[in-house]
Amino acid sequence: MKKPVDGKEKAVATSSSEKQITDAQKEVTKAQASVDEKAAKEAEAKKDVAKADKKIADTKESIEIAKNADAIIEKESKVASEKSAEKAEADKAFGKCRIYSNSR
Repeated sequence: MKKPVDGKEKAVATSSSEKQITDAQKEVTKAQASVDEKAAKEAEAKKDVAKADKKIADTKESIEIAKNADAIIEKESKVASEKSAEKAEADKAFGKCRIYSNSR
């Protein structure tokens, strides 16, 4: 037969269980605070990644604009060279006309 539990033993058991519950609640609170802190850091990290991605996209766009500008400058330089050559030919032809005109 089991021996009946007296009031003193019952009080010790309850007190011990309550302490374990309180300790467990404290651990849960600490764990939740740690999770909340990590979540905030993760959100900040995601913002930083988004900023970095934006800078990368902006830089790529700037590179494309620079490439386009280089192509435009190259075309304009070619046109300028062609026009200079045409002007030189025109000046030469004009000079010949002046010589012909003056000789008459």
